[in-house]
Amino acid sequence: MYVLNVAHNQVRVAGARGLASVLGKFPALRSLNLSGNDLQDEGLAAVCRVVPQMGMLDTLAVSGNGITDAGADDLANALTLSPALTQIDLTANIISEDGQWALAAARVAAVAAAAAERHRTERDAAPPIAERSAAQARRMYMLDTALRRRVVTTPQVFTVA
Repeated sequence: MYVLNVAHNQVRVAGARGLASVLGKFPALRSLNLSGNDLQDEGLAAVCRVVPQMGMLDTLAVSGNGITDAGADDLANALTLSPALTQIDLTANIISEDGQWALAAARVAAVAAAAAERHRTERDAAPPIAERSAAQARRMYMLDTALRRRVVTTPQVFTVA
């Protein structure tokens, strides 16, 4: 099985848990479409726990599922462990800029980790630059998040508290 499309089938949270219990048995799955199923953060969390087991998964569509920043954080954690996952459709969800930054930082970390792994395989030694890149991406995200939380916005003025 290479593609699983269960979009708009009212899967919901309970169905996502059941689906997650078997998804790990399909490591060759390349594309998973769960759009429009009202998964919410809890259903996405169940799916994200098995995403790293699906080593070939490169496309995940979860648009229109009521996902918030909490779900984006779960997906960010799965992303760091799934370098093959390069296309994610999160449209029509409720993810703030903080959640988007978390996903971007996770993607950078995953790419850096994949580069380090390739280099280890090729030369049996990780390049310090790739490891530093992943650590720097995480630090940049944490710094950016901290700074964003300290910024108070008024209609035309931005003040750092």
